[in-house]
Amino acid sequence: MSGSETRKSAGTNWFRVIGVVLLWGGVGAAIFGSMAYLDLDLNLFDWHPTPEASTWVALGVGLLGLVAVLPLTTITDHALSVAVAWFVVVGLCIFGLYLLPAEPLSPDTLLGRDQASPLWYRGGRVVAMALPVLLLGARTLLQRRRA
Repeated sequence: MSGSETRKSAGTNWFRVIGVVLLWGGVGAAIFGSMAYLDLDLNLFDWHPTPEASTWVALGVGLLGLVAVLPLTTITDHALSVAVAWFVVVGLCIFGLYLLPAEPLSPDTLLGRDQASPLWYRGGRVVAMALPVLLLGARTLLQRRRA
């Protein structure tokens, strides 16, 4: 083995670490952005699901973000990328749990509501925002058991 190969394998590839950090930020933004758009589109003033093309695009972006979490957990191995990954997924999970309670009904106010969004919608939003923390946690446990 030559000297350059030894240095390369012994050092940290910062381009890879920064790339993984940016990917985690992008995945978190995709999941959060799609959930926020769906909530504003379907649920701002009252629960009225009228899906349009933009609704389906937002749903697709969110699903792509969720699908991207699994391969992303396999390449997250540096301490910085692991810390950013946990920050992103725990933040998503906390925000999803924050949105779980039913919206207050107050028809006389500016953003007053006559009916709250159904439990299946709020529960689905929590599952979508909590799934990344479960996948990253499972991956972390598997890596520790192998080590």
